[in-house]
Amino acid sequence: MPLIFEPKTDRIVGLYKDESNKKHISDFLSYFGENDKVGVYVDYGNVRPWADRKIKWHIDVKRLGQFFKSFEKINKKRFYYGCVKGDFTSELTLKKAEQFFDVSEKEVKIIKVKIDVTGLKDNHDTSLLKSFIRKSFLKKMSIEDVEYLNNILRKLNKEGVLYFEDKKCNFDVEMGVDMLLDHEKEDVSTFILMTHDSDFIDPVKRLIEKGANVVMLCPMRGLASEFYELQTKNNNGSFRIFEITKFRQFLCKTDELEEGLKQKSLGLPDSSQ
Repeated sequence: MPLIFEPKTDRIVGLYKDESNKKHISDFLSYFGENDKVGVYVDYGNVRPWADRKIKWHIDVKRLGQFFKSFEKINKKRFYYGCVKGDFTSELTLKKAEQFFDVSEKEVKIIKVKIDVTGLKDNHDTSLLKSFIRKSFLKKMSIEDVEYLNNILRKLNKEGVLYFEDKKCNFDVEMGVDMLLDHEKEDVSTFILMTHDSDFIDPVKRLIEKGANVVMLCPMRGLASEFYELQTKNNNGSFRIFEITKFRQFLCKTDELEEGLKQKSLGLPDSSQ
């Protein structure tokens, strides 16, 4: 049986009556074959950053779940999430995801990055900056740039700030292994992959070589060029990219959706495009 779209909520029914939304769904369905076994894999830790930086609106996890639920014949729905224990918003997101997806969850690690400048040899010393700025980027900085950054750290130290907290949690390995195993077990032949992470280029290549089809649902803006090159290669499987901003009305948080529609009604450019 082919993948079909049957709206599961009154809101989605209403949105699906809009001809442009209906066309976007039809275009998306055209990516799938008659006998495809479809699986969805959401790298939520990667989704949040590209929502902030690239499309300028955020995906509501409940709406995302309802949206994928409306695609009948999806074999698997996997959601990968790093939860900040004790944080209300983070734990609520997890609860929403568990209503619709098989969730792989682990606790986010809080890493303290020291910014204490007392050990620097001089104000040109980059040893501290190297702990949180890429070396390749530091090499492009002038001596004046380094001095400026070290002075900022020195000012923070005087205010009592000796470190900042960085959150770390990724599922690159887990997702890659799950996708390959799901294909090997013949549970999934076509993968809907929600990420923007170039670390997935290798597992995507391996899936294509094994005859799988991969559809990346993400913003095209800023996507690594290697992904576009995969579209032109003649492999056993296939790889395509679908622009997620076409599904904004289905996925966007309510307050941001209303703002986007307001801008459109005023003739202003949509920041998601």
